Amino acid sequence: MATREEFAAKLAELEVALPAAQDELQARYDREVKEVWDVARAALPPSKKRKKKGAEEEDPLSSVTKMELSMPTYERLKPLADALMERRKALEEELRVLAESVKPVAGELSLTFDEVSESAYHTQGFGAGKYAQMAAEMRADTARVAGIPVEVLEEAREYPGSTRVTDSYGRSANKTYRVNRVVVHVMEELDFKILKFSPRPSVRESVRLCWARGVNPRVYNPWLPFGYEEKVGLDYFGRDLLDPKRGQPKVPSVEGQ
Repeated sequence: MATREEFAAKLAELEVALPAAQDELQARYDREVKEVWDVARAALPPSKKRKKKGAEEEDPLSSVTKMELSMPTYERLKPLADALMERRKALEEELRVLAESVKPVAGELSLTFDEVSESAYHTQGFGAGKYAQMAAEMRADTARVAGIPVEVLEEAREYPGSTRVTDSYGRSANKTYRVNRVVVHVMEELDFKILKFSPRPSVRESVRLCWARGVNPRVYNPWLPFGYEEKVGLDYFGRDLLDPKRGQPKVPSVEGQ
C-alpha cells in the first residue's frame, strides 16, 4: 500500500528536482552556445566585427549563422533533455498510480481546483454559460469521486485595464466576464496535489452525466463516435439502461470501472 510520504517524495522530484535539472541543462546550453559564438566573432576580420548601428552594436553573426553554429551543441545535449522529458512522463504516471491508493483527505483548507471561463464556449451562443458551468461540474466530479467536498462558484470578473463602455461599433461592451471556479476543501496542500492526480470519472460516466445535466457531450469531446450511447447502454436523458435502478448517483464511477 502506497503512503503519503511516497507520493510526497515523487511529487518533490517532479516539482523541484526535475525543473532544477532542466534549468541547469538550459543554462549549460546557453553558456556553451555563447562560447561558440564568441569564438566565431573573434575569428572574423576587423572589417566584419561589430559595428555601431544607431545606439546599439550590430552583431556580425546573422541569425542563420548563429543557428548553424549552435546545432552541434543542440544535438549533443538533446539526449539529456529527452531523458528529462521521459522522466517527467514517468513521474506523472507513477503519481497517477499512487493516487489510486493514497486518497486525499477532506478538511478546512479551501483551494481553487480549476476554473472555466464562459468565453471558452462562446461558440455555443446563448448556451455558453451553461456549457461553461457544466464543464466546471465535470472538473468537480474528480473531487466527488475522491469523496472531497467541492463547490462550483460563478464569479464576474473585470477585464484587465478595461475602461471602455462601448465597442468599436458603438455597442455596449461588457467590462466583465463570467468564470466558474471549482473550489475543493482539503486537509492540506498535499491532499490538493493528490487530488490533481486522482482518477476521473470514466468516459461512459462522463457522457451519461452530460446528458443528465442537459448538455451535449460532443461539445466537450468532438471525437466521441456517433452511436456511442446506444453501444454502451445509455439514453439521451442520462439514464443507465444497463442498470435502470441506479438512477443518477451522487458519486460518479471511476475511470476504468
